[in-house]
Amino acid sequence: MRKKIIIILLLIIFIVIFALGYRRIVDKHEPSQDAEYVDAANTLKIVKDMIKEEDKAEYVNRVYKVSFMYPKNWQEKEESRDKSGVPTAYEGKHGFFKIDTIEGNNIDMDTIAVEMVQKKEKPYGESPHMYSVEINNTGGIFIIPSYDQNEKFKEQAAFIVKYPEPVIIDGRAQRYFVLYSDVDKIEKIVKSLNFLK
Repeated sequence: MRKKIIIILLLIIFIVIFALGYRRIVDKHEPSQDAEYVDAANTLKIVKDMIKEEDKAEYVNRVYKVSFMYPKNWQEKEESRDKSGVPTAYEGKHGFFKIDTIEGNNIDMDTIAVEMVQKKEKPYGESPHMYSVEINNTGGIFIIPSYDQNEKFKEQAAFIVKYPEPVIIDGRAQRYFVLYSDVDKIEKIVKSLNFLK
């Protein structure tokens, strides 16, 4: 009796293994819309797009007095130009950046970061992560959103840094430069940030 049970179990295991192997062969030759191969094709396309984004272009803005590298295939946003006509925002399939300044009279950078995080609409979620770094011999603060960030903010992160010297824009002294970008790109962009004279 025990031999029969073992033989039946082995036979069942053999049938299951054969069926799974046959299904894989059929799926390779006759993929359907719901097969995993559709996801693989989409994943491959996304990876190719991301590789293309690794080609860099230099962004230079003489009004904001900054330059940095960004993915070459990002396109400028028409509605966001400074007084000199230079775009202040670019975006692509897998990211974006936007620049801004803050006057910051008698306000330190930590206070500015906290105020940005505590805005009513919570652009960085309920518990974003803030950390300090040094760039170009001056301190800066990254604001990285928490998992509960509202979808309308597109995984937006921010970087705040004090200008080496105030920059005059529209007759007003701006003391802080702010870069907004998606979480995956912001650190790479910041690493290439330079202040212009």
